[in-house]
Amino acid sequence: MRKPINKTMCINPVSGGRLVTDNLSEVNYWESVYNLQKYNNSDDKLAIARKIFGKNLAKHVTNCFSNSNFYAICKNHLPKSYGFKLLEVGSAPGSFLVQFSRVFGCEPFGIEYTEAGMKVNREIFKKNKLDPDNIFFTNFFSDDFQSAHRDSFDVVMSRGFIEHFNDVSSVIKSHKNLAAKDGICLISLPNLNGINYFLANFFKKDIIKIHNLSIMDKIVLQDICERNGLKTLYCNYYGMFDFNLFSSSYGLKSTILDLCHNSQGILNLFFNCFCKNRTLESKYYSPYLLYIGKKIA
Repeated sequence: MRKPINKTMCINPVSGGRLVTDNLSEVNYWESVYNLQKYNNSDDKLAIARKIFGKNLAKHVTNCFSNSNFYAICKNHLPKSYGFKLLEVGSAPGSFLVQFSRVFGCEPFGIEYTEAGMKVNREIFKKNKLDPDNIFFTNFFSDDFQSAHRDSFDVVMSRGFIEHFNDVSSVIKSHKNLAAKDGICLISLPNLNGINYFLANFFKKDIIKIHNLSIMDKIVLQDICERNGLKTLYCNYYGMFDFNLFSSSYGLKSTILDLCHNSQGILNLFFNCFCKNRTLESKYYSPYLLYIGKKIA
């Protein structure tokens, strides 16, 4: 049975609770990532696209093909009932969680261990008339949080999270612990194989160091999830090539990547119009890997 949600809990995200061994990423890195102004201005791209391409084509330009794939896959495996409770682990900035809740009619919750991430997430929730207290500011792995929210959520989702840890089994167990009986664990991560590895390494070599590349294989991921009490509903790469997978800090490479990011809309338009109902996913160029499993033990 799903437990009621305790939204009053707040643990110091650095000193409170237990971190999984060998975290490959640091708090300071994520503090530097989140910028409220950046996310508040995200709607500008759609307005510009509408002026250039017209209303009908604009959505194909701004909507990443990978997102279209993601939602199509999820619709086949998520609860059909309105108002199911969904927790996103590492939910900042929160814009994706807002959109996800609109598409699937769920009650969204998020958890963030950085102050900057928590603030931007709560502001975006407020802007979209969602309860900002649904964003927990705490350490996902803390014993207190895991105990207080055990069996509480119909869906536990993370995107770009588990690959920052070497002890992936512990991360999977923590996801599963929070899922209700017969609940769903939905885990998406970047696919840094093939051309994606080459470009990630070219634009920002240090980014490779904070990712566990061994988990970016669908056979390995499925095996780990099943060994930790999940029944596989879906496991595969998804999406077509996407420049938004990559980042760069400064200099000529940053300028080049900015141009690539700006050209992604043309790729989105092509992929959304001509690849919509085709199975073209590949380990060598698809930007993401997705696992969906049901809690069975």
